[in-house]
Amino acid sequence: MSEASERKVLIVARPMAGGMRKHVEGLLKYLPDSGYETILAGPEFIADRPSPIADRKAVKALLKRAEGIPIIHAHGARAGWVAAWALRDERPWVWTVHHLLLERNPLIRKSMRWIANCATLTITLSQSVEARLKELGAPSDRLRRTFGGIDLGDLSNRPDREKARAAFHVPMDRPVVLVAGRFVPEKGFDLAIKAMEEVWKQFPDAELWVAGEGPENSRLVKTAAASSRSGQVRFFGYWSEIAELYMSADVFIAPARQEGQGLALLEAMQCGVPAIAANVGGLAEVVQDGRNGLLSEPEDAESIGKAVCRSLADRDAAQRMAEQALQDLARFDIRKVAVETAKIYDEALGR
Repeated sequence: MSEASERKVLIVARPMAGGMRKHVEGLLKYLPDSGYETILAGPEFIADRPSPIADRKAVKALLKRAEGIPIIHAHGARAGWVAAWALRDERPWVWTVHHLLLERNPLIRKSMRWIANCATLTITLSQSVEARLKELGAPSDRLRRTFGGIDLGDLSNRPDREKARAAFHVPMDRPVVLVAGRFVPEKGFDLAIKAMEEVWKQFPDAELWVAGEGPENSRLVKTAAASSRSGQVRFFGYWSEIAELYMSADVFIAPARQEGQGLALLEAMQCGVPAIAANVGGLAEVVQDGRNGLLSEPEDAESIGKAVCRSLADRDAAQRMAEQALQDLARFDIRKVAVETAKIYDEALGR
């Protein structure tokens, strides 16, 4: 094997969106700076849901794509499942677990344990995911942790707040609360809508902006329609220029029931938006209550609403926490994450 081929990594992932996609895109962009040529495989042959026939085809396709490449890096449960069947423990490969949203299913728990035992090394993006994998029986000596990274880039490119507000025809003095992400039950967007009832008691003109898409769209629209001020809940769908929404918001909330880390939370912090997060999983590892944001009780709409009111009522304190959050983001820089990931590849290869 030539020296050039020894520095290649095959990144394997199913069709994806949200935080996982941005994390993988960041690795594809910055791993070459650490000496690894990146090759992407998977979106065209890994089905979104388990299928014996499709998975057998995916295993064959992965083995063919992996020829001559020394290290394979699978992202998520589906890619990990296919990689485990294809590679077993017979050649070096790394698996990243972004979250454990489905681990309540006994079959899923068993599968996750098996995949972790096949992988040379398993990367988790939060302490909570790492701890849960250990509970499921993953070998602790083969677990490694990095962060879910974001591209901090040049913050001078952020849109101007007044111009962003004007584009949405929203006065500067009207409170705007934002949630963003994939519309799935685990994200807790229904809790955000219900939390507004508490907010409207103190800030009757406040708006909730809901950005994203997913299978829960219809249910969330119905929940909003049933609220006391349904006209003040706005749905934006997928918004390519998400920074425009962040810069227009007075508060960002991450109300998830479960979360590995929460990329949207990091992006909001990057734009200087005061943040509120549920005290669950990786969110509680990002937000330190009262220091760089506020924490709400898990699955508690009233607690979320009270935290929003606290942030809106004391703008100076909220801004101080937002400034601290911006400083804290350095550890989530995707460039650093790429460097750490390259070191894990080296370890898996015995270098």
